[in-house]
Amino acid sequence: MKDTISKISELLGKQPEGFNRLLLSDLEARNVWKKQVNHIFHYTPKWDYLKGIINEGFYPSYSEEVFSENEKIYIAMVSFCNIAIAQTNDYLRYGKFGIGLSIEWALINNINPVHYFHDQSIFKKLYNQVSGLILNNLEELKAVEGIDEIYSLNRMMFKLIKNMSVDFDGLLINAYQEREWRYLPHIDALEKDKNPDILIEYEHQHDALILNRKNDQKLFEPLKFDLSDIKYLLVPDDQYRNQLVDCLSNKFGAKSLKEHLTSGLLILTSEQLALDF
Repeated sequence: MKDTISKISELLGKQPEGFNRLLLSDLEARNVWKKQVNHIFHYTPKWDYLKGIINEGFYPSYSEEVFSENEKIYIAMVSFCNIAIAQTNDYLRYGKFGIGLSIEWALINNINPVHYFHDQSIFKKLYNQVSGLILNNLEELKAVEGIDEIYSLNRMMFKLIKNMSVDFDGLLINAYQEREWRYLPHIDALEKDKNPDILIEYEHQHDALILNRKNDQKLFEPLKFDLSDIKYLLVPDDQYRNQLVDCLSNKFGAKSLKEHLTSGLLILTSEQLALDF
């Protein structure tokens, strides 16, 4: 049993590169992405944030997820959405700046789509049953061989589920349409007490750890990318476009940037999206 659980666990997270490279090869062989959205998009509200992503990569941070009225969950992640360029303007509530990277880059870096649930979802009921079974039998389960791997798998599943309907600034939105993908940072066992992968706030009790951690932007190692991984960049207007070109040129070199712009990199503005798409 332990060997089986370990193998599954490795596929789900401990050895992501091998698994995702196999998956990527299969996708390429079948040309699966040719008629689909072949990028993932990340929004951010400030120019300084986009500039930081270009220069340093994506720093995972704690994102709030609500699963019940009595608790809030903060999951360490970087969030992306797999939407067509024509829909990009529909999600500017998350920020007027953005960056789109290739789906191949996403797979190689073990970035995964989330599973959406609703109140009557079989998946939600199954997850609640499994979690309840574990929580109600902690003492007995401690003696079960391979239980740590079971905990780990259950925790990973928890980090990749999302409610279909979520509140955003008082507005109920259908999150399913966003087709969210998540990067979940690997956290060494020795670091989990200091920077856990999940923070839980019960009954609105503001734990000191949550207050100190949930807004810290550089607790985890950044997720890196190359210029060739970028497919799209989004800024509000032409003034920011010029600043963006300077930023990219300083980071990757003017010659490389020119070649990538020639080969397909698109820098879009929200004004342009509203008129042309």
